Amino acid sequence: MGVRIGNTIGEARKKCRDLIVKEPDIDLYRRATEAIGKIAGEFSPLVEPARSGRHYLDLTGTSRLLGPPRDVAETIKKRINESLTLPADAGLATNKLVSRVASFDASQRDLIEVPVGTEKSYLSPHQVVVLPAVIKETRSRLLDLNIRVVEQVNKLTSDLLLAAVGPTAFLVSRQSFGIDPSPVTPPGIVPRVILTQELPEDSNNRDVIELAIHNLALDGILRLSNSGFDAIGLMLTVTYADQKRDGRSIALPAQSRYGEKLLIATIDLFRKIETRRVRIRRVEVDYHNLKPHCEQADLWSLPDSTTNAGKAGQLTQGQFASEGQPTPTSRTPSLLGAMNLIRTRFGSSSIVWGTS
Repeated sequence: MGVRIGNTIGEARKKCRDLIVKEPDIDLYRRATEAIGKIAGEFSPLVEPARSGRHYLDLTGTSRLLGPPRDVAETIKKRINESLTLPADAGLATNKLVSRVASFDASQRDLIEVPVGTEKSYLSPHQVVVLPAVIKETRSRLLDLNIRVVEQVNKLTSDLLLAAVGPTAFLVSRQSFGIDPSPVTPPGIVPRVILTQELPEDSNNRDVIELAIHNLALDGILRLSNSGFDAIGLMLTVTYADQKRDGRSIALPAQSRYGEKLLIATIDLFRKIETRRVRIRRVEVDYHNLKPHCEQADLWSLPDSTTNAGKAGQLTQGQFASEGQPTPTSRTPSLLGAMNLIRTRFGSSSIVWGTS
């Protein structure tokens, strides 16, 4: 009747009106998922449960002890089959997004490995729905434009993609290239971004210390931006030459959790620390209590009153209020946003905070 794995109940009923739906055995699913997670935990300290029966494993650094990741995956599959009498498939890749897609493809071939550097070409022929950012509304917009596979998304310019899907354009574009910086996070471990920098030499020169904090903050903002999280809490710690530590933490208000304002908040926090006269050796920035980033765009954009007087209407990104002047809306890309793109592509050291 055309019913396939992944169909919702509503979609399945449309294809098969006589469909009989049996309630799942939730307790059995839970016990099976826990048993699979226990086996996976013997091969990596970082195991993140996903949907029922599926887990993400971070195998970074395990090759010396356990062998190549492909051999580890085969061993885990064999253990699950022998111990639990359950079939198992696996997808190997450099990140969670691509490995997830590979695991679904592997249902026919047991194991699929996506080599480093081939993420984009691997995802290209897949339907756009494999991208987590392509939710129901975004999918409908893309289908209206006859964009059905990931390769078609790759070919769109940023302006066209923005017009097509709105604020999620950057995330959709990044995922279409197989980019996913989100870490494997075991249950109970709260994700956080902790960055440390040792000064070239012990110093109590505030300009030197603030310079180091500026660069740490830029790296922190880059990581938060790429992972799609906002920091709700901020802690700054300094370590003195005599190894004594001092620090201070604050809860960040909503307007200071992202971009330039987070940079300013980090520097302001250092200025509130009552530093000792002893020279400082190390500074540490801890962005914690991370939550998924959610940005509220302007409901109404301000019409330009100088060149378009009397022409009321909403101006969107890409339009211009006057020749050469972008509209003053919150959606206009910031300088820091442009810096993040450069640092993501060419490395965090491509742009650093300088001194006058």
